[in-house]
Parts: sequence; structure tokens; C-alpha cells
Amino acid sequence: MHFSEGHQIRRRTDQGWKAILRIRLGLFVAALMQGMMSVATAAEPNPANRPDPGSHWSFRPVHPPAVPSATSSWGRNPVDAFLSDRHRNLGLRPVEPASPNVLLRRLYIDLVGVPPTTAELQDFVSDPSEERYVEVVERLLASPRHGERWGRHWMDVWRYSDWAGHGAEVRESQPHIWRWRDWIVESVNTDKPYDQMIVEMLAADELAPLDSGSLRATGFLVRNWFRYNRNVWIEATVEHTAKAFLGLTVNCARCHEHKSDPISQMDFYRMRAFFEPYDIRTVSMTEGGDPNANSLVQAFDGRLADPTFVFTRGDEARPETNQPVNPQILEFLMARPAEIREVTMPLESFYPALTEKALKSALALSDAAVSTAEKKAEAAWATALAAEKDIEASRLSADLASHQAAFARAEGVALRSRIVAEQLKQGLVPGDLDSAARAAGAAEHQVKVAAAEVAVAEAVAALQKNRSPSGRSRRTSGQGCRSRGGRG
Repeated sequence: MHFSEGHQIRRRTDQGWKAILRIRLGLFVAALMQGMMSVATAAEPNPANRPDPGSHWSFRPVHPPAVPSATSSWGRNPVDAFLSDRHRNLGLRPVEPASPNVLLRRLYIDLVGVPPTTAELQDFVSDPSEERYVEVVERLLASPRHGERWGRHWMDVWRYSDWAGHGAEVRESQPHIWRWRDWIVESVNTDKPYDQMIVEMLAADELAPLDSGSLRATGFLVRNWFRYNRNVWIEATVEHTAKAFLGLTVNCARCHEHKSDPISQMDFYRMRAFFEPYDIRTVSMTEGGDPNANSLVQAFDGRLADPTFVFTRGDEARPETNQPVNPQILEFLMARPAEIREVTMPLESFYPALTEKALKSALALSDAAVSTAEKKAEAAWATALAAEKDIEASRLSADLASHQAAFARAEGVALRSRIVAEQLKQGLVPGDLDSAARAAGAAEHQVKVAAAEVAVAEAVAALQKNRSPSGRSRRTSGQGCRSRGGRG
């Protein structure tokens, strides 16, 4: 049995995308190009110094080739026919069919990325029939390891990377981006169509703005974040979107007309305009708990007013501000102009802090902080009232704990006041916005007063602590020395 036959069985038996992903991707790109090339080649002639899109092999329509006539006895599918024909032309002789143990090892490495165990190998070698081979293929395709193995492949293509920086300072990518990694693995294992994966990675924040499961996919955009320069960040997004999904290096056109591909400098900035509005944020996925474990980093349209300008020779210090650039598909791929439509988004996608889940979580944390502070104050006063020594210090500590509890209560009142004011501002509840805003302002002022009182109590407690018995002992010792000196 040849390994090429294994691929044929895999294609025949798998019902999802994972076994035929590369074939589906090829057909998707071919259909896209074939549908658009008829328009591109019929368009107006390119400028004299621009390549003709139809002249390069990678931009030509794909047509199924004729399958060579069978010239070998070992061929079992059309792929083998092409291999046999090439062998004949080159005067080559195929190797012998792989032995069962080699075949199984190849299958495991290809589908799940690890070799079979000794027991699995012995079990297959004892019955290397085609039916048994199909069973193994199906079992490996259904294994979670399949998504982990091919997820790593796509993570390389899409530049997955954990955050990088110096110490605790994040400089590239973002914490919590591992959720995108999990989304990739899950998508492979659940046979999510490849085109749907692309859509979610580029636009889940607009198509499913409240679905945290889908929003994980926007890690593709989050990955390009760069702390020190937004232009570096957005240009990386354009570059790697084109490389990942179009197989084109459009970044050359940031500074000038592309020298080998039919991409103008204006094409680059039109593509950039699609990404200009996006920003990133970290939101909570569940109520309470560890914020690090519950957080999701995602892309969202946070900069809708930002314009796109062509940078003269790619120099960000020389933007051509007299002519903002609108988003548009690369010209040579454009069967028709892209239709840019306004998308109505739910308020929660713009203001996630006002979602019911977020409000419950914030109020629960506030209430827990108040409860903890009040219990601490009660315990401190119980200790102070029972103290038989260091009474003053114990009472000052209890007084500080009381002020800290008052501060926590003030913060809780301010939080509730802000929530009411924001809900009124966004039209979520009826009421008098002006009165609510004034109440929120007064509550914020009280928080500042409470914080000042805590600071005063801390200072008084610190002064009392400095008046320690050891300090008095040193002064006494000094006085004794002077006294002895006087007597001497």
C-alpha cells in the first residue's frame, strides 16, 4: 500500500475540512482568481512600468489538468498517475511500497504529530488491511491531537506568538492571546470551514460582537500590536494579512509601486484603510474569579475617526494629508468596488462595562471589598478594646481600619452612582441624567475625602509607631551617660 493511497482514503473517508484543507484552500483561491481574472485582464491597460496581472503564473486561472494514462501497475489514484508519468519521463523507478510499520508511523506523524506507541504499532502490523488502515485514519482524525498538530501549522502561517517585552512591560502581542491559540485548535478539531475561520479572524468583532468564543479569533489582529508605534502595528497587519490569505508581499508597496507584483502604493494604503479603525482591549469573560484566567484580549473598532493617508516614500513623518484614502480591495483583484456599509453594533460591544455580566462582576467585587474591610475593622476594634498594653497603638490601628472601611463603602456608592449615570446617558434606563450626573460627581468627591482621611489615619499610626519603647530606651541611656559624666 502506497502512502499516496492513504491520502486518497483520507479524502474519501473524512467528512470535514481538516483532511482536505489544502485542497479546499487551493480551490477557494482558484475560484476567487478565476472569477476576478476575467475582469482584471479585460480592464484598462496598466501603466507602462506595471506588470500585467495576467502574465504571472500565480495569477492565471487554474484549470484541472488531464490525468495521464496509467503506465504502472502500482498506481491506485490520479495522483499516482502523475507520479508515474513523471517517473517515466525522468527514467526513475519507484521505491517499493512502505512496510506496515513505516506506513503507520508516517500516518501518525502526518495526522497527530507523534509516532505510534509500541502497542499501537504491533496491533496494526498484525492486521495491515485496507479496512484497518481506514479505521486508524478515522480514529486519528477524530483525536484532539489532530487539531493540536495542524493547529501548530496554521499558528506558524498566522504568526501566533505569546506576548514579548521587558519584565512586566508588554511590547509586542498581548497577554491572554493564548485564547486565539485554543480557538485555532478547536476550529481544526470541529471542522470549521476555512473561509469562516478567515472571516472570524478579521471581523468577529463586527459579526459576533458579544460571542466571546468567536472574539478569540481576533487574536490574529491582536498579534500585530506594538507598544511604541501604531504605524508599525497597522503596517504589520496589512503585510501579514496579505501573506497569510493572499500569498502576496504587499509591504513592498508601502514606499513605492511593487516591483514584481501588480500592486500600487495606493493599493497598500487602501488595504490599510480597512484596518485603520481597529484597536485592542481586554475584557472579562466570566463573573468574578481570577482576572488573569477570565480575561479575553480582542480587536474592536475603537478609532473610527482615524483617517488613512499615503506616506510619501513610506515615511510616516510625511503623510499626504490633503487626500484621505478610503478602503478598497487590491485593484487587480477587484471584480467590482468593495461595498462599504455601516454596521449597527449593540451597545455592549462598544461599552462592555455596561453588560449585565460586567455590572454583576463589578458590584460583586465592590461588595466583597466592603465586607472584607468592615470585618477587618470589627476585628481591629475588638482587639483594641481588649488590649492591656500598647492601648494607644491598638486604637489607632482600629481607627485606620474604620477609615479604610469607610473608603470601601464610598467607592461602592460611587460605583453605583456612575453605573446609573452611564445607563441614563446611553438610554438604557429612564430618569433624570443631570441629577444622576451630579450625584455621581458628589459620590466621587466623597471617595476623595475618604481617601484623604485614610491617609491622615495612616500618618498618625506611623507617628505612634515611631514612638517605640526602643526609642525611649536610647534617650534614657544617653541621659545616664551625661549624668555619670557630671559626677565624674
